[in-house]
Amino acid sequence: MDPGDRTRPQRGQLLNVLAPWAAVARTFRPERLAARRALLAPERVAAIPALALLPAVGELPADHRLAWGPIGAVGYELGTGTPVAGPLSPLRLVLRAPQPVSRRDALQLRRSFSKLPVPVQAELETRHGAVLLADYAAAPPALTLLTPDGPREVHDPWFPWGPFA
Repeated sequence: MDPGDRTRPQRGQLLNVLAPWAAVARTFRPERLAARRALLAPERVAAIPALALLPAVGELPADHRLAWGPIGAVGYELGTGTPVAGPLSPLRLVLRAPQPVSRRDALQLRRSFSKLPVPVQAELETRHGAVLLADYAAAPPALTLLTPDGPREVHDPWFPWGPFA
């Protein structure tokens, strides 16, 4: 992309907004987005490493029986067809984890992601909110659980009602 091209928002110019349900034509769960890669032009997929790497990346959480899907710029592009991901875009993933994931498995996944040629930023989504995979794998005494009601400090994202650090 030409740096002078102002038709696409640059970092810092993006705005998260809420829309009324009546304005939403179609929704996709992240788990369905990876299959939409086939709808993109092959030269587009080849030009964006995060898009090109999707099938290989998807095998890693599948090995741990975790449903997964792309989010962020790659997820948006797959959902809308609007080219927003760039050659340096990281691949952001949601890993659905309704049941506890062992720290060992989390560490193994983080290490596998770190060996890929594209930065992968994954979050584990529990029934109560989401934590960053890298944070959970590091086994800190407390984690930040991102919930619809705001962030909470917890020891265990699957059982967040225990005493806080």
